[in-house]
Amino acid sequence: MGTYKFVKKDLEQDKKKMVSTRVDTELMKAFKKASAEAKNNGYKITFSSVIESALVEAIGECEKISGEKFLIKGGEHYSID
Repeated sequence: MGTYKFVKKDLEQDKKKMVSTRVDTELMKAFKKASAEAKNNGYKITFSSVIESALVEAIGECEKISGEKFLIKGGEHYSID
């Protein structure tokens, strides 16, 4: 099969979902300030990375309680560690 200039084979699609939630206004203001301060110091903090980490931790707590593995990705137990 030849090489194409504009058309590329889609090998892996983005497997993330868009979520929406209501968050306390003061908490979001604080996050925005913290994000700006992190950027000023050469770091990066994103709302999506915080949410994803929190979800993994919360699900991990449920796994400890139930003994069941919920975080399976590609046949392997998924962790952000």
